[in-house]
Amino acid sequence: FADDGLSCRSEQEKPRGGVRSNKGVKGKGKYYFEITQLSFEGDVRVGWSIPNAAIDLGTDSRGFGYSRTATKAVSAFFSSYGETYGINDTIGSLLDLDLMRIRFHKNGKDLGHAFDIDAPLQTNAFFAHVCLKNCEIKVNFGAEPFKSLPNGYVSIIDAPADCVNESQVKEMSTDSLKSRHHSAPLAIFMKQSRELAAQTLNQMQQLATNFGFSKIRQLLIVNASPVTENADALKDGSDIIVTTPGRLYELVNGDQINLSQMRFFVFADAFNQSIGKKYDDLELRRQMEQRETNGRNVKRKGRPQSKAERRKKKEQLLATLQQQEE
Repeated sequence: FADDGLSCRSEQEKPRGGVRSNKGVKGKGKYYFEITQLSFEGDVRVGWSIPNAAIDLGTDSRGFGYSRTATKAVSAFFSSYGETYGINDTIGSLLDLDLMRIRFHKNGKDLGHAFDIDAPLQTNAFFAHVCLKNCEIKVNFGAEPFKSLPNGYVSIIDAPADCVNESQVKEMSTDSLKSRHHSAPLAIFMKQSRELAAQTLNQMQQLATNFGFSKIRQLLIVNASPVTENADALKDGSDIIVTTPGRLYELVNGDQINLSQMRFFVFADAFNQSIGKKYDDLELRRQMEQRETNGRNVKRKGRPQSKAERRKKKEQLLATLQQQEE
């Protein structure tokens, strides 16, 4: 979540992350809010739900959602609706408590009737709800001018006092959330030389600036600097590391880079046999660290394993990985 509480991002491909507004509306009136998608990929579902609805919007009878794939969902039933949407598109969500209906707009265009609210739900408070998968959005509850406010509708923040319902869910501090370790990047770009690595980083920084991703932490790790300097730089944290094979291998084996959270490993140029061997070792290390992170690593009992035993175990796991790839 951004500091203002109006932008949020889900960095996981699954499961979905969902969130409701801290103010709901009930009884009567017509209410409106908007979201704008800020990322190219991922999936968004937007709509309304009551307090005890599933956070994965549309998977039970208490939440109503419209997805960027041009589908609507309620009770885990997905059907065609509206149009697809993507980056920079603004989706308006309309709740009519006088007629107990829900509809949506895309960039000001009315997409038509989407849902009827059944009688058992009509006395509940309804909250704005978004559900994300590997995506980023911004929400507008009326603090900023809407892209297109439909006639007869008001924002949630302008709802009459007797129609407002405060969420009973206690605010959760982000300090309590499990955070990614500073030495665990999400992506590693491996180049054959430090010159190519520097060029790659420069291009990535330009892309980040052009697309407004200034918060992405990018780090160049090459053998032009001592290992100790690279290790110190890693302590500030990084999302993307651009590096060369030798230096990456050295830092990983020295436990300066943790591969448990790595989602993308990108290599280019001539991928020769020596680099291939290093990649196999890095993939093995990533698999083992993921198991430790997820609590699936079996603790060894008795004497420590010898180098020969560790090498044999490593070869067995590599063979398993190769079979899985085949």
